[in-house]
Amino acid sequence: MVLGVSVAGAHATPLGFSPKPGSTVGGRIDAYEVLFDQRVVKLHSMGLSTEQGDELAGEWTQAAPNLIRFTPDSAPTESGNYIVSYKMTAEDGDTTRSAFVFTYD
Repeated sequence: MVLGVSVAGAHATPLGFSPKPGSTVGGRIDAYEVLFDQRVVKLHSMGLSTEQGDELAGEWTQAAPNLIRFTPDSAPTESGNYIVSYKMTAEDGDTTRSAFVFTYD
């Protein structure tokens, strides 16, 4: 399930996600990423939370000109749905806030 991904022509469009929205994953996950079709000029925030709204601590960075990454201090250990959220401004000047859900099992 993808929540609010902007695909309007003037906005930055996500080209890839890790993990993929709607996927079920297991094991250790070291980072959560979103790749865009435009350069990210500012990463305002990025995070990982449980379905209940509990945020996992970690660091968000711009790993490449068009790639944002959240690296948690510790990987999920409990089964359930997790939400990766982000807010960024692309080179076209538009700010996008979005999120996607994956299941950890």
